[in-house]
Amino acid sequence: MQLARHGEMLAIEARGHSLARRDGIGAAARVGLRDCGLAGDDGTLEQSLAVDDQVVGLAAQLLTKLAHLPPGLEPEQLSTPTAQGDRYDAVDRRMHPGYVGESLLDHPVDAGLRVLPGQITECGQVVHHIAERGSLDQKDAHRRWTEGACRIAESADYSDSALAAACRTHSGLSMKILLTGCAGFIGMHVAERLLARGDQVVGVDNLNDYYDVALKQARLARLSTSAGFRFARSDIADRQAMAELFASDRPDAVINLAAQAGVRYSLQNPLAYADSNLLGFVNVLEGCRQTGVRHLVYASSSSVYGGNQKLPFAETDNVDHPVSLYAATKKANELMAYSYSHLYTLPCTGLRFFTVYGPWGRPDMAYFSFTQAILGGRPIDVFNQGKMRRDFTYIDDIVEGVIRVLDRPPEGVPPHALYNIGNHEPVELMQFIDILETALGKKATRRFLPMQPGDVPATYADISALRQATGFAPTTPLAEGIARFVDWYRSYFA
Repeated sequence: MQLARHGEMLAIEARGHSLARRDGIGAAARVGLRDCGLAGDDGTLEQSLAVDDQVVGLAAQLLTKLAHLPPGLEPEQLSTPTAQGDRYDAVDRRMHPGYVGESLLDHPVDAGLRVLPGQITECGQVVHHIAERGSLDQKDAHRRWTEGACRIAESADYSDSALAAACRTHSGLSMKILLTGCAGFIGMHVAERLLARGDQVVGVDNLNDYYDVALKQARLARLSTSAGFRFARSDIADRQAMAELFASDRPDAVINLAAQAGVRYSLQNPLAYADSNLLGFVNVLEGCRQTGVRHLVYASSSSVYGGNQKLPFAETDNVDHPVSLYAATKKANELMAYSYSHLYTLPCTGLRFFTVYGPWGRPDMAYFSFTQAILGGRPIDVFNQGKMRRDFTYIDDIVEGVIRVLDRPPEGVPPHALYNIGNHEPVELMQFIDILETALGKKATRRFLPMQPGDVPATYADISALRQATGFAPTTPLAEGIARFVDWYRSYFA
């Protein structure tokens, strides 16, 4: 097939040529695209590709993805006519434009050629033309192209957050995000990622004293250096303040991470959980409904699984028996969001977080308090005689999952989705302490105690649903993540 021959030639060219040799690749791309049946008689695609040879070079590398037949399709099958919508047209043996368009969208940029910010729009024009010829959805083509370009820009090959932001800005896909809990652990990291990719962030936080306010202010100071960030000190439980904020900013999407956290603290101050997690969440839902927010992503928790014995925990498991008030409020959030999705067609996605850890973490979490105690020469409290397992999930992996979910609003009836977001690799508490000791270079004095009220012996996330929906896959080993936390801790508290 001509497609295969050109694809193989382009693959050789792409591997062996640098930017200085891109003209030859560009010329080959034009030939290859014409042989794919993508260049019409009017020369429209030719004109689009003629904008810049480097843009054409991108198309060339994308074409290399099409050099081989899909699995299960043999060459002799091409003699049998196929429907117009199939991948191949057996009459002229050209790949159907729709399939080529899909492939281009799935592989927007290859590592061999660098996209320059000013070329994002031109690349997008090529994709749009192919999408049109292949009867693909233009809006979806726009989104997928930009997402792919951003992923490459943020990859290890480039690590260029400015380029990623330019991809979104030039493509007109940057959003205004209302992010509650922005001075919190997860909130700060999510905000940084959103700002780095070119979104505007309106951050909301009440800066309460549940733990060290200075740590929250230090997180906030990191965000305040960005021109795309604006902070609004407010409590989501304040109905009037939240209504005014939604009305004035009219965000495209909302990420609700504000909540009264902590299982054990809910035994001491239950009303704080009712105010923030229940009343506050209703205010967020109402703000989304009144201003036509396109997607609400909200924090749930692995705590909703309570004392379930079946492992790993799956979203389809029964969660009607919470063992703490905190867990009960999170289950209530899921039900409240579902009802708003049903009643008002508000796209909502809940994320059940599993034991998040990493730099800038929460002092009430075990890894943080253990570190403080070990370095301070104090014993650590090991509950349930150490017979505990947790699905520790590194903050960068959590952020990646949140962003992937944010960009994919649910489309079902009602438009509501619920996902576990964890590492899918539970670790014994005693092993975790060993890893922490190694990172600190110091042994702990372990004080073994009974199980705490409201706690559970094990958490373990089944993340297959999130992986299928978004391609999410955690990549950070526990030892590596703990080492990064210890480095940050020593630096912050030096």
